[in-house]
Amino acid sequence: MFKRLERVKLKVKAASSQEEVESLKFAEKNLINKIYTDSAEAKIPAVLDYLGTVIEKKKVGCIRIDGGSPSGSRQQLVTEFQEKDSIKAAVLSIKAGGVGLTLTAASTVLFAELSWTPGDLIQAEDRVHRIG
Repeated sequence: MFKRLERVKLKVKAASSQEEVESLKFAEKNLINKIYTDSAEAKIPAVLDYLGTVIEKKKVGCIRIDGGSPSGSRQQLVTEFQEKDSIKAAVLSIKAGGVGLTLTAASTVLFAELSWTPGDLIQAEDRVHRIG
């Protein structure tokens, strides 16, 4: 796919009309999105293995907050993570876990996904380093 992307970029430079440029730019964006999606899918086994190590082998509890988590239950999950010694891991999506949560009981933040917007990553990381 990277080779295809490079070929498209070369074609953009050599394009003879604005219509051709726009069509090629659309193809370029589609390829970039495909690379982004495929790279995320390629990480899934490693992320699951790591989570298995942390959660199963260390015998710790875990909370999960993502786009499918009801907004009414999110604060309860955060409270459990913050207060219960048995819960040491939180699996969060960047968008759902990046705003309005205090997760200062955490000591380590790992990103298994990336956002197109660097500010989303900073916002998500700041949930841990929020106070002080």
